[in-house]
Amino acid sequence: MAEEDKEKLEFLKREEVKTMAKDVAGLREKEAESERERITKLKTGEDELKKPAPIEVSAKKEVENETREEEKRERERLEIIRKEAEEREKLIKPKAIIPSLPARRWRSGWIGKVLIRVAVVLLLTFIISFAYWYFFVRETQQKQEEIILSPEEKLAALSLKERIGQLFIVGFEGKEATEELKNVFADLTPGGIILFSKNIESKEQVKTLIQGLQETSKNSVGLPLFVAVDQEGGAVNRVGFLEEKTSQAEIETKEQAFQVGLRRGGELKELGFNLNLAPVLDELNPGDFLYQRGFQKDVETSGELGKAIIEGQRAAGIFSALKHFPGYTGIDFNPEEKTARIPTTPVISQFQKTAEANPELIMAANVIVSEIDSQRRFFLSEKGINFLKESIRGDYLIMTDDLNQNVLMGFSLKDLAATPINSGVDIILFTDSERKPKEAVLALLEAVQNQDVSEKRINDSVLKIIKLKSGLK
Repeated sequence: MAEEDKEKLEFLKREEVKTMAKDVAGLREKEAESERERITKLKTGEDELKKPAPIEVSAKKEVENETREEEKRERERLEIIRKEAEEREKLIKPKAIIPSLPARRWRSGWIGKVLIRVAVVLLLTFIISFAYWYFFVRETQQKQEEIILSPEEKLAALSLKERIGQLFIVGFEGKEATEELKNVFADLTPGGIILFSKNIESKEQVKTLIQGLQETSKNSVGLPLFVAVDQEGGAVNRVGFLEEKTSQAEIETKEQAFQVGLRRGGELKELGFNLNLAPVLDELNPGDFLYQRGFQKDVETSGELGKAIIEGQRAAGIFSALKHFPGYTGIDFNPEEKTARIPTTPVISQFQKTAEANPELIMAANVIVSEIDSQRRFFLSEKGINFLKESIRGDYLIMTDDLNQNVLMGFSLKDLAATPINSGVDIILFTDSERKPKEAVLALLEAVQNQDVSEKRINDSVLKIIKLKSGLK
C-alpha cells in the first residue's frame, strides 16, 4: 500500500510540473506574438517607430503589468500545490502511522499488562532467592565448614598443653562465669567441668553459668565441655530443685528404671548438663558406706536396672558414667578419708550386664584390690585398668574417682596426674579445693616433656575424647 501511494504522489508531481511548463510556454508565446505585432507596425511607418503613440505605450505597460501579475499568481498557485503535495506525502508515509498505533496498543492492551506482571514476578523471585541463599544456604555452608575437620585433624590442631587439658574434668568455686573464671578456663582448657551444690542456685543461674563456660571452651580450643554432675537420686542430688529424685533403692522394674533415667536426663539436659555420673553399681551390703546409694538388689537385678537407667539417660541426650568399678564392697567407712583395701575382687557381673547398654564412661574406684595389685590403688594400677578393659569390652572412656581426697594428699601432683594416664586412664577427675587443677595440668605437661609419659599415650586418650564430643550439641 505504501509503494502505490508513493507512485501516485510522483505521478501527480510530474503532471503538475507539465501543466506549469505549458502555462509558462503559453505566456511566453503571447509575449512573442505581441512583440512581433509591434515590430510589424513599426515597419509600416517611421512615425510609428520614432514616436509611439501614447496609447500604444500605455497598452504595452498594461500588458507587462498583467504579465507580471499573471506570473506572480502562477508562482503562488504552484507554491500552494507544492505544499499540498507535501501534506499528502506526510499523510501516506507508513512511519507517521506505524509507531504510534502499536505503542498505544502495547501500553493499554492485555499483552502489556501481562508482560509487566511477569517482570514483577521475576524480580520478586530473584529477591527471594537471593535472600534465601544469603540467610539460609550461606549459613548452612558456614556450619558445614565448621565441622569439616576430622577428629584426627582436630587433635593435630591442639597444642600439647591443650591436649593435656582435655584429659581433665575439674571443679571450681562460685556460681557465675566471671571474666576471671573464664580466663582461668581459657588457659587451662579442661575437657570438662563438674558442678556441685555450691555452684547451683536456680535454673536460670545454672543455664547461664554453663553457657558462659561452654562458649569459653569453644572459643579456646573449638571443643565443647563435658558438663558433669552426681545426680544419683535419693541421698545424692546435687541439683536440689529437680523433680526427679527417685533413689536407686526405690526402683523395682526395668520400665521404671528407664523412665527415671529419661525424666532425670531430660531435666539435666534442659539445664545444659551432658554427663551424669550414675548409676552406682557396687555390690553393697547393709553396713557398707555406700549402701544407701545402691540398688540394694541382687547383682543380676542391679545389672538390669542399671542398664535401663543408662538407656533412659541416653534417650534424653545425657552421657552416663557407671561407677565405681570394681566396687567398694565391704568398706564401711568413707574411702575418701581412709585407704580402702579389699583382699579379693568383688562380684562384677552387674557391671558387665549394665555395660551392655554401652555407657560412654566407666569410673574406676579409689580402692586397693590385693588380688589384682596389692601395691597400688585401682585407678593408679596398670594391672587394675587392664583388668577393667578385659572384663568389660567396649568403646568407652575410663575416668578416675575424684583425686581431690584427703586420703590422697600424700601423693605428689605428678604421681596423681601422670600415673593414671600411664596406667591407661583417659580422664582425670580433679575437683577444686586446696590444690588447683591448673597445677595438675602443668605437672602432667612436665611429665610428658621429661618423657615420663609418652605423647602417644596422651594423643590416644584425647582422640577418644574428641570422638565422643562429636556427638555433643
